[in-house]
Amino acid sequence: MSVTEIRVISFGYLHGAPPEHATVTLDLRRHFRDPHVNKDLRHMTARDVPVRRAVLGTPGIQELIAATAAMADAYDAGPQDGPLTIAVGCAGGRHRAATVAGVLAKRLGKTGIPVVLEHRDLDEPVVERTATGDAVTGAGSAVYGWEITLQYASPSGHGNDVLTLSGTHQVRPGDTRTTTRHAIRDAIARHRPETRNASVLFFSLEPELLRPAA
Repeated sequence: MSVTEIRVISFGYLHGAPPEHATVTLDLRRHFRDPHVNKDLRHMTARDVPVRRAVLGTPGIQELIAATAAMADAYDAGPQDGPLTIAVGCAGGRHRAATVAGVLAKRLGKTGIPVVLEHRDLDEPVVERTATGDAVTGAGSAVYGWEITLQYASPSGHGNDVLTLSGTHQVRPGDTRTTTRHAIRDAIARHRPETRNASVLFFSLEPELLRPAA
């Protein structure tokens, strides 16, 4: 058996960059209907039956799950042993990505290969957004792009590890650069506990909008 473990991670692009260690990343944002546009589903998650029913009933989703499972079989047929990580992303990570990741993990679990399912952003707050998936800012707020480099004790116990991540963050009136940096660090630590006591080697924060809206 070539694949030693399969890790399936759901996430939302509005809450940060895709998992950097993913072997394959599925981007569901543009091609598949977003339950967020339905006010009745907006504040639900993939834990709720109406959301799962809406996502799995979207044309193309079942075929995508089957094709991804077939892809995992192809990796398993390879000559080199190692883990396989499949990341599934949508805008907020609460509906499409989490539903697809859950069904995919259950299907892959039948292969006999150990499967780990992680919902990175399932419990993050709802981000209001446009039909294209871009964040909508409230009065006086703005979306900023950030990049951060952290140094922390290696989980292996040998030396330090360095991690660089990037993403977007909605800055609200009264927020400062320091409070924003702390908020981003706290969000990273929730998903990667090994970074909880990390030192910040680099941090940048810039407006995401490059030109005035028409």
